[in-house]
Amino acid sequence: MLSESVLPAANSLNFRIISEGLFQPILQLTLTKNTPGTVSGTANLILKELGRELNLCFKIYGIYKTIPHSSRIWVSLKGYKNNDNELKLEIEMNKEWTTGIANYQYHGQHTKIIRNATVSSELFVKTQFKTQNYSSPFF
Repeated sequence: MLSESVLPAANSLNFRIISEGLFQPILQLTLTKNTPGTVSGTANLILKELGRELNLCFKIYGIYKTIPHSSRIWVSLKGYKNNDNELKLEIEMNKEWTTGIANYQYHGQHTKIIRNATVSSELFVKTQFKTQNYSSPFF
């Protein structure tokens, strides 16, 4: 049986979930603790394909628990948008709730299953751009 985990004291947690490959969806999560062991929030799914981009926002809810004999956290979430679109996520997070791995599936016009996607609270939060000096001529 899974034991209960402690969610960090922050009011809400923000995550970005990405996977490798071209045209893979980006999933942004905002989670808030409701009662011990339960969370709710929003999930914004960004699907990019050739020539178009689709943004879907879901209200999500779920549970979280500590995995036995581990300090990792298991999170299970569901979200619905209309009767046509459904999002299901299973995430394994570190005990600090900063990084993890997610498997999720989206059902709608298209069904998409994503496995072993990277979950991070820090991913893309601070983007630094490096500039390169192109003042010297190319010979």
